[in-house]
This record gives sequence, structure tokens and C-alpha cells, in this order.
Amino acid sequence: MIGKKDGANRNESQTVLRAWEVLKAFHYLGEKLRLIEVMERTGLPKTTTFRLLRTLIHGGLIERARPGTLEWPRELRRGARSAAKISAAARTEAHACGLGQRCVRAGRSARLR
Repeated sequence: MIGKKDGANRNESQTVLRAWEVLKAFHYLGEKLRLIEVMERTGLPKTTTFRLLRTLIHGGLIERARPGTLEWPRELRRGARSAAKISAAARTEAHACGLGQRCVRAGRSARLR
């Protein structure tokens, strides 16, 4: 949990840091959480957690899955799945070329370090 006792820099926004903690409470894509679960994972008070979730919902970073549960928005879930597919394809292509070697196919190059 982010709190004043952490010796926070005066230039840091505690609200933004707490909102980040709320977002990190969702451990995997598609996980659905209730308010109480977010509170338990972040250690934030109920009113703070509720206000942050309401703001994140308004901003489109979290959405209501069904009454009482929250999850990542559909657009972010789709984007994460697409990124995972692209990443897996890139790893496969790089492995096929030989790790640490340069591979040129169809005008593209891939290199793993």
C-alpha cells in the first residue's frame, strides 16, 4: 500500500500512485474482482478504493463486468491478447532463425539479446 509513511516525495501524486495500486490488484487478464477483494489486495480503505475505482471506470481503465464485479475493459483485454500473439509469433520466428543470430525474412529482421 502507498501511504504517507513511505517517505513519499512531495512531487509525487498519492492519488495516481494509489490508482496504480488498484490497477495492479488485477493479477491477470480477465480476472474479475469485487470491491472487497481490491481493498484486501491494496490495503486501501473502502472509501478510497471505491472513489478510485469509480474514477477508473469513468476514465475507461476498468469496467463493470456484472453487478458487483470489475475487470479490465474489453478494449484493453483485446489489445493484450493481440500483443501476446504478436510477441509469441516474434519469439517463434527468432527461435527458428537461431538465438542471437540475425535473421532476415521478407524484408524484416529479428534479433534476440
